[in-house]
Amino acid sequence: MWFPDLLFELWSDADPEPTKTAQADTTERDFEVAFPLVDRARLRDGVGVQMPGPRHTTQTDGTGRKAEMWFRPDMSGRLEAIYFKLADRSARLACIYCHDKLCQLLSFWAVIYGSAFSIASVLVVDLKHGVQYRGGPKPLAPDDFILPGGLSFSGERWALLALYREARSSPSPFYRFLCCYKILEAWYKLGATFGEADRIIKEKGLGLTRPKRVVTREMLVMALILDRHPEFEGLRFGRLFELLNPWRVKVAHAVTDAAEFINLDSYGEQLEIVPIANLTDLIARQVLLDELELWRQIAAALAPSNNRMNPPAGGGLAAD
Repeated sequence: MWFPDLLFELWSDADPEPTKTAQADTTERDFEVAFPLVDRARLRDGVGVQMPGPRHTTQTDGTGRKAEMWFRPDMSGRLEAIYFKLADRSARLACIYCHDKLCQLLSFWAVIYGSAFSIASVLVVDLKHGVQYRGGPKPLAPDDFILPGGLSFSGERWALLALYREARSSPSPFYRFLCCYKILEAWYKLGATFGEADRIIKEKGLGLTRPKRVVTREMLVMALILDRHPEFEGLRFGRLFELLNPWRVKVAHAVTDAAEFINLDSYGEQLEIVPIANLTDLIARQVLLDELELWRQIAAALAPSNNRMNPPAGGGLAAD
């Protein structure tokens, strides 16, 4: 399992000693920052902006700070990458500054062109120390192929699985958080979707129970949130869901009548929500896995002696 967030972490493939020296250096120096672009809506590298050739400009932010920018098209003339050169005190600070400025430009273009603009990855070069840093999805070994045995669900449960697929397929931590939050909300309220299994268990006297889960230290480490919220360890899933509401309000109501807002282009805002989205993701997945297992147990308990039958009303996992 991996978390599909882009810039939460920069890593270097260089030798440890030059990297340590560069990271310890707090003097202002030159960095180059490159952002390959991607059109996720059309599943292709580059974006839908046609250029006659490379272009250079100087970006200013009104405070006197300047950054050189280069716009590079691919062989067909489509804009495929944007480069910055600027002075800063660390690779991380240079990356954050360029990320926020670039995202503002991409958001402007999204409105002007009515098209999709996303960052595919990032490469930061410390020119003084010759150290390169990368940010982007890390390749992982693929999981083993499996097929569900006799999987049959009602529409409501398919909707929850679809929500999780949407969450895992999105590069946005904000959208991923909202999708997973909605799954936990349905589980917390134990309404028609999750309550159906409990109703059948009670009616049939099956003696099955839903697991009572708590947030583990392993979850907090995997979500990259242990240092920020160690108090989450040991909390019941239900209690953690209650504590997530302030983040839900902030993300769901991005701009309010009270002039409060969350800037989705801001690296700082992403840095705040990414660990929360990661933990919500982990818990939502565990809740769904528990539900699948509970329906499998129900199907097995209600099956005749040959252990083959259609799933009970409402759907479930037919035993193989």
